[in-house]
Amino acid sequence: MPKTTAERAVHLKTILKRRKNLKALARSYTAHPSRATFSTQLTSMAEFERYQFRQTALAGVMSSLHDAHGSALLAALDVQAETERQMELNGLDAALRKQVNGFVAALDAFTSAVPSPATSLPALCQRRIRNLACMRENALLADEEWGDLAESKTDASRDNVRCRYLDCCVLLLVLRYAAAKFRDEAKGCALDALQVAKLQGSNEAHLHAERLLRLR
Repeated sequence: MPKTTAERAVHLKTILKRRKNLKALARSYTAHPSRATFSTQLTSMAEFERYQFRQTALAGVMSSLHDAHGSALLAALDVQAETERQMELNGLDAALRKQVNGFVAALDAFTSAVPSPATSLPALCQRRIRNLACMRENALLADEEWGDLAESKTDASRDNVRCRYLDCCVLLLVLRYAAAKFRDEAKGCALDALQVAKLQGSNEAHLHAERLLRLR
């Protein structure tokens, strides 16, 4: 089954060559007493081969769509898993930020209660206050950098997941259309061949029609 454009081109070239040979064969029976019968049989063969080419091309497209949908679905699942991990991390990040803000508030409350001047406190307590003051400065710097970056990143990830699954839905719709066309082609060609078989009494046409009906 040809999938690539190059393979379809080769297949089309083969079909066109077959049609040319069938036409040449039909011309060779022009003066034959059974010309009408041969003409019907050759026409049926040509129609069946055209049908096969269309169906093969459709099958190739359907196979490509199926592969594309599989890849898109895997990509969507990967992005969704990454987004869920990011959301979990954002929850922990928010809890950490709350703890940092709580530390700053607690330290501010503590330092406001420390008697002035602080030099009246023991040396160990003074050193601890200085260390905590350094931690407070770093906490304030970290809080400024937090901002809304995490939330905006989560929104972007959600949009990415939505787009990925939308791609999957679009591919499914196109694949559904191709499959319906595949079935309609089989049904229509089979009914046409059966009609020819009834009108012309061609066993060859009837055989092709039965084969088409089995493909439905």
